[in-house]
Amino acid sequence: MKRGLIAAACALGVLSVAPVAQADQAQLWISAGADVEPHRVFRLGAVQRLRIGSGVTEVLTDVSASVRATKWLRIAAGYRLGFEREDDADFEASHRLNLDAVFRVRLRRVRLRARARYQARVDDNPRHTLRMRFDARVRVKKWLRPYLLTETFFRTEDGPRKQRFAFGVVFPIQDHAIRLNYLLEVPLGDRNAERVHVGGLHYRYSF
Repeated sequence: MKRGLIAAACALGVLSVAPVAQADQAQLWISAGADVEPHRVFRLGAVQRLRIGSGVTEVLTDVSASVRATKWLRIAAGYRLGFEREDDADFEASHRLNLDAVFRVRLRRVRLRARARYQARVDDNPRHTLRMRFDARVRVKKWLRPYLLTETFFRTEDGPRKQRFAFGVVFPIQDHAIRLNYLLEVPLGDRNAERVHVGGLHYRYSF
């Protein structure tokens, strides 16, 4: 556990000094969550998120429930309550529902996963989005699991919106997991939109 915490601190230091182009945005994403399995095929989860950037603050609360349909397929549904503020304006609330299909396969030390998500914003600014994510994680040590992922966002109203690329490392410590990552978000179809560089620090506890 001591080695895992030292490696986590070093990785966070590297992320915090990563260079960012002047025209791009830089953000910090922090989260803490927990999940419980009342049955071996059923899982409940909750995550509290904080996203801080240049003049933007988001506070997000996610709750979810999932069922393992087969050895390689899990179906999940979730709800997000969000509060966003730009500059010194008041926080504005948003509501989002999502439905996931997660496909997973293990090849010795490598875990491959694909997630298809449909999400709908159900407030005064409705949006419908399809997200396709692919990731790979390697078990290097019991306490060290680096990963890579990419995700594409398709808006039903106007097509592809953005692409995300990320790499990071997960440090499992008994029932705890610490995850550090760097994420690059690239806009698609909008030349005026800025790229976003994100450093992430995430914690999860499993009952």
